[in-house]
Amino acid sequence: MMDELDDIAPAFELVEIGGKPLKIIGLSWPVLRTLATASPEVIALMAEKADRAQVIARMGPELLARIAAAAIGRPGDAKAQARLLNLAAGDLVEIIARTLKLTLPRGFDPFVQMAEQIGLGSALAEISSVFSANLQALRQSPAASAENPPAAVSPRASNSSSPGATAP
Repeated sequence: MMDELDDIAPAFELVEIGGKPLKIIGLSWPVLRTLATASPEVIALMAEKADRAQVIARMGPELLARIAAAAIGRPGDAKAQARLLNLAAGDLVEIIARTLKLTLPRGFDPFVQMAEQIGLGSALAEISSVFSANLQALRQSPAASAENPPAAVSPRASNSSSPGATAP
């Protein structure tokens, strides 16, 4: 008899890239935290309130490739990231779009609400403060582009005023 988790986890979609199927999975909590800690724009990309086109322009292709590598089950794999950077831009963005859908199928706000209901408020506070600071920076710089992006807020800087906050 098959374990029930084998039927549901991890959820995946197949996307055709270069005529071949590529399996895309949603990002797990540990992978999401690692990516968000290294680059707070990851959270802004997932939030429904963010201007995703502007966030993608700020992130740059290297971070998109890092997210895509995690989405194909190879987080931190430099060779996979390098190969993903050579994909057509549309293919890389399609991988990211499918990743967002699989990572937070009900959206960012419902994710936050559910997590708070089960007592994960302190874990979300770190992610939320980074997201809020970066969303504010995005809104204040509407002309930001990949050539002239506004400075990202680091997790340490955004958590330094929080009591009990620790550096990642």
